[in-house]
Amino acid sequence: MSGQNKEYIIIGGTTTVTLLTKDSIWMAADSRETSVENKKIVGARLHLKIIVCNNIFFTVTGSWGTIRDDKKVVRFDAKKIIINTIDKYKNFDSSFDNSGKTISEELNALWKDMPDDLKEELKGNLNGKLVEVMMVCNDRGLFYKAFDIGLVLNNGVYEFVSIAKPLFVNNIYMTGFSKEIHKVIDSPDFAFDIERIKETLVELIELEVKANPDKVGGTVDVVNIYKNGYKWLTKNVY
Repeated sequence: MSGQNKEYIIIGGTTTVTLLTKDSIWMAADSRETSVENKKIVGARLHLKIIVCNNIFFTVTGSWGTIRDDKKVVRFDAKKIIINTIDKYKNFDSSFDNSGKTISEELNALWKDMPDDLKEELKGNLNGKLVEVMMVCNDRGLFYKAFDIGLVLNNGVYEFVSIAKPLFVNNIYMTGFSKEIHKVIDSPDFAFDIERIKETLVELIELEVKANPDKVGGTVDVVNIYKNGYKWLTKNVY
């Protein structure tokens, strides 16, 4: 089927905040997933965005979390790729490296069949973030890594690549919509109150809900991760 005849529904959105404390890591995420077709919102649903698989916790953020074609067939699903990769390798470093590799490979294969207008839109966002992944492991310690998937021009060829990201500026790492949160946490007067971390994480994400209601929304889920254990502070059923 030619690229011109196929329409893709791009499913994404989200804001996540990850906080590093002395003995644990906190992850928080909104629950809205927005579907966009031809730059128009065509649907939304709520679901849990902090995924737990074999002692690895991860979030997927960005405009390209899932892609369906005009027959509603899922052509790309970053979350499913990561779960399958973790199940295969059962090792944090290997799961991290191969998740980024496999996501890039699947998007590069999909590129050949993408509509031309979507390709042009992507080229206009060259080197931008399409998918952002944060991963935390609590098996015999606390480990964390993050990568972005972006489109680059390499020797005249457009390709999707995985790029490892530096983490935790002032012990905080965010993915997705974060402009309003930055206005708060970049203030020299801002500090997390250790007694109300959950409440502060929820309040920060709700700032993005107010600013981007079409892409960020629903309830906020929060989990506290520590060595060999974790506790949900808020976990909603969708």
